[in-house]
Amino acid sequence: MPEYFIANRFKHYFVVRTPLDITKLKECVTFESLEALLSFIAKDTEFSPEEIQGSEIAVKEENGQWLYSTHYGAFIPIEDMEDEDDQPEDIYQWLSEFEC
Repeated sequence: MPEYFIANRFKHYFVVRTPLDITKLKECVTFESLEALLSFIAKDTEFSPEEIQGSEIAVKEENGQWLYSTHYGAFIPIEDMEDEDDQPEDIYQWLSEFEC
C-alpha cells in the first residue's frame, strides 16, 4: 500500500495510507519518507525527529469514509468535510487547510 508523507502550510503533518493524487494538494510539501518529513518539521522546533516520531496524523480511507488518527492511535471519521461556505470539501482540501 502506498504511503504519502505530507506537511501543510500550517506545519501539520500527515501519513496518508490511501492512494492520492498529490498534485491536488495546495501549499503542501511532500516527502519520500517519514524520516524526511519529521526532519523537516523538527527544524522549526526544539525537538529532534526521534522525539516527534509518532505525533504525525495518520489518514486513511475505509469503505468510502475518510478517517484520521487521534493522539491515542484510534481512527475517527473526518466528519466535517464542508468548507466555510458549506460546500462539500474533499480530502485534498482537508489536508491542505487542516489546522487546530
